[in-house]
Amino acid sequence: MRVGKTLTALEAARQVGAENVLVVCPAVARFNWARNIEGHLGVKPQIALRRGDCARRNVVVTSYDLAATMATEFWDLVILDETHYLRRCEAGRTKTILGRGGLVHRTARAWLLSGTPAVNHYGELWQMLRVFGLYPHGYETFVREFCEGYYGAYGFQITGSKNHEKLREIMADFMLRRKFAEIAPELPPIELSDYTIELPREAGNLDSPELRAALASREPMAAIEALAPALASLRRLIGLAKVPQVIEMVRDEADGNTDKIVLFTYHRDVLDGLKRGLAGLNPVSIAGGDSPTNKDAAERRFREDPDCRLFVGQIIAAGTNIDLSAASQALMVESSWVPGENAQALMRLQNMNQTRKVAARFIGMADSVDQQVQRVIRRKTRDLSNLFG
Repeated sequence: MRVGKTLTALEAARQVGAENVLVVCPAVARFNWARNIEGHLGVKPQIALRRGDCARRNVVVTSYDLAATMATEFWDLVILDETHYLRRCEAGRTKTILGRGGLVHRTARAWLLSGTPAVNHYGELWQMLRVFGLYPHGYETFVREFCEGYYGAYGFQITGSKNHEKLREIMADFMLRRKFAEIAPELPPIELSDYTIELPREAGNLDSPELRAALASREPMAAIEALAPALASLRRLIGLAKVPQVIEMVRDEADGNTDKIVLFTYHRDVLDGLKRGLAGLNPVSIAGGDSPTNKDAAERRFREDPDCRLFVGQIIAAGTNIDLSAASQALMVESSWVPGENAQALMRLQNMNQTRKVAARFIGMADSVDQQVQRVIRRKTRDLSNLFG
């Protein structure tokens, strides 16, 4: 993440002489790609914003949701940005692009870009490795070879990863992996820490012995599968219970300085509560459902307006294709179950413009399942780090 994949891909496209190029990216990233294409290649691309919106030009930028309309054309090059969007084999967008007769079969070259190719476990890599001829066997064989798990009500449920050395060898000639530390060795890595807050008395009992036991067991995901609805509700309640203490904490830290700060949440009502309680810091926010135009405006104001000192974003909506390097402090008020989503979000603060050490605190609620969830996330993160570094 943040290593310049966009410009690298465009320079490579220029060097191989690709004339008809299709860029498929998240909807919010279309205008960023268009600006870079015009600046680096000197070509004004066609941006597809709705179905039937694309008169054929040499360079076209479209979203994953609109990519099906491009599948009938043949391209010199297809660039797939943030390809962890294609990690679910059963998803319609994955079939449209990687399935039989999909977009990647109608191009001379296809390049996949992602800082987090697998965001959860190794099984998310199978579809890409199969399509590009690196792994000839089916999904079940791949999962048995590279994933840990158990058989539940919905078939084999993946709980972890294994055999990273063999998988790394399979991918060695296929993957160019650049780390941020390699292109910016002078910048220190993001400093991660845990910050525990107390359960407020008025919140009542936000713990569950059953969930704690499930998370502590050898096969926690098996028990969590049955308890998923209760866990989802409990995590939302815990997030809401954190809001007053996080507000007080941020106000205290903001008093007497002009530093900007970023807060990440998972639930929309947690975001709304923080934004209301910290209105004095002139916050902006990005949430799921916001238009690309609104997202762009929020990012620009946070970057350029010195009076706007707080950014509050939902992890997924604010986790890619934005620049939050105006801040060097982040609080993960609620973290995602998915390690790659947490990493993507935090790397929004780190780029070549960053002049300070970035610090991120994961806010946990004492004596609750919140802390057990963090242990599961750490285990997943270790698995992915073994493969990707």
